[in-house]
Amino acid sequence: MKKKIIIPIIVILVLLVTGGIILFTRKYSYSDENTLYFVKFNDTILRFEHMDHVVPQNQIVAVQRSTNNGRTFETITEGQVIVSLEPKFVFLNEKLGFAVKKPNNIKDNGKYFGMYVTTDGGKTFNQSEITYDNLNVSILTIEDVPFYENNKLKLHCSIYQAKDDGSGYETVDLYFITDDDGLNWYLENDTKELILNIKSNTLTNKGATFILKNNSDEEYSYGDPYIIEKLENGNWKELDTLTGDPLSWNDMLYNLKPHEEREIKIDWSLGYGELTSGTYRLVKNSFRKKNSPYSKLYGVHAEFEIPGKVIAGTANTIQVEKNNLQDGNRFNKYLERDGKTIYVASNIKEIYYDDVKTKHVLKDYVQNTYQTIDDSIKHLTNYLSLFSELNDGGTRIYKSQEYDITIVKCNTVGGNKDYYIGDYNMNFDSNSMCK
Repeated sequence: MKKKIIIPIIVILVLLVTGGIILFTRKYSYSDENTLYFVKFNDTILRFEHMDHVVPQNQIVAVQRSTNNGRTFETITEGQVIVSLEPKFVFLNEKLGFAVKKPNNIKDNGKYFGMYVTTDGGKTFNQSEITYDNLNVSILTIEDVPFYENNKLKLHCSIYQAKDDGSGYETVDLYFITDDDGLNWYLENDTKELILNIKSNTLTNKGATFILKNNSDEEYSYGDPYIIEKLENGNWKELDTLTGDPLSWNDMLYNLKPHEEREIKIDWSLGYGELTSGTYRLVKNSFRKKNSPYSKLYGVHAEFEIPGKVIAGTANTIQVEKNNLQDGNRFNKYLERDGKTIYVASNIKEIYYDDVKTKHVLKDYVQNTYQTIDDSIKHLTNYLSLFSELNDGGTRIYKSQEYDITIVKCNTVGGNKDYYIGDYNMNFDSNSMCK
């Protein structure tokens, strides 16, 4: 009798153990018939799923996430993400992802909108804006999804245009870069071979003198064309001209020799009128290496701030007040805001920003003018020279001997977005900064 009882129990135990092993070791599929793309980060799987068709020749997609190695998925995307039937997708990490809506894009108000970006793992998406000004081109092709190269986020695009010698047409490859995780894209500038800055004390609401510097060992050519853009609601928007038509330019080309600097005086009031208060930038995209094929274009831009009350011939100023301490590479926490921290060198007593109308303590300027740390510091870096850009994701070092100041704007692959401010002689220390 006991044997009859024991045998079924043993059988049941074997089945339970075997079933548990099968359940534990079972590999779940990361995709189904509607999966357009998937990627795995440790135990998290992210995938783009086809949800529905939309006429004409479009589809609705959404991101689904699994946190249990693919056993179950949940749809996390809020709202509709509409792409063509030939989309491209990528997640570069668990937060940053892109959906190329369609390969060929027509210019819309001076921009190209052909891609969505998410910075929260697919929950929300925003349109990426690609800035490219070429009067002879109206269609920009996004060749592939964004990618990292030397810790810099890049985007490969192309255009189809007439050859420089007039012998026919050719496809021209363009590479764009971004400093805000893919919201805005600008022509790559080959590790800052070309730098455009505003000359101190020349900015007015009618124009400014810009300094174009060639940091390379090769000669460049450039023309007169430029556009003016204004920062509105976090996005750059090209200004309308006074006539409503694109500005006309001559066909002159100017050569810039290796390591040469040149001053360019620009009176934008002739084409755009006098600028009101706000944050602007001047964009020049007409550069190319003199002796290289016409298949490589470059672009530079210089940002600047027009204060609420502009006095012709005057400019904003920065003042650094020092103390008696000697160590300019030890830092004190100065201000925390927007999830970022400003650190100030221990030999700095205070920093002031004079916007023509009022002289502000920097801390008060950031806190009391209803703007982000990035917007506030940008008003200072507009008047500094870009000294170098690091290959850690895009950390930038700005300097000005005139104002005796150095500003380090961290932008690491690990997500550090802090700021370090010191005098002109402050050096970047990778062991203590942007960690």
